[in-house]
Amino acid sequence: MKNIYFFCNVFCIENVYKDVNDKPTQSSRNHYTYELRTTAVEAVKNGSTVAEVVSVMGMSARTVFRWLVWFSTGSYEGLKDNPKSGRPRKITEEMAQWLYNAVTMGNPKQFQFDFCLWSLKTMQVLLKQQFGVSVHVSTISRLLHSMGLGHSH
Repeated sequence: MKNIYFFCNVFCIENVYKDVNDKPTQSSRNHYTYELRTTAVEAVKNGSTVAEVVSVMGMSARTVFRWLVWFSTGSYEGLKDNPKSGRPRKITEEMAQWLYNAVTMGNPKQFQFDFCLWSLKTMQVLLKQQFGVSVHVSTISRLLHSMGLGHSH
């Protein structure tokens, strides 16, 4: 019976793990997402050993034990990401989505520019016009890259 239970646990862990991009994703809390931390803790709570979780999820036993301590002291809240420090982003998620839609679904002529091709400078001017936000073209370049868009010089 334990083998069946273990198989189900491992199968569930592997499926959730694959749903989280087939590898641990970066976050502020020890390089793993909240979902991955809760999945590992849940697996241990449901009867898997730490060694089994480690072999399936590809992290160190020390990491899993640390998460178990966080869970024991703060339940699921203890597994959440810590607040990020630093200056807030100038470009909000809504602005980034708007820019993405503008670039992928239209051209600069729709915004009263005299040309049809997007440039980083054009996007910089457009963000200033639409939202009053001044950012460097390198910021826009990084934003485009993070959204899966490239640009040519």
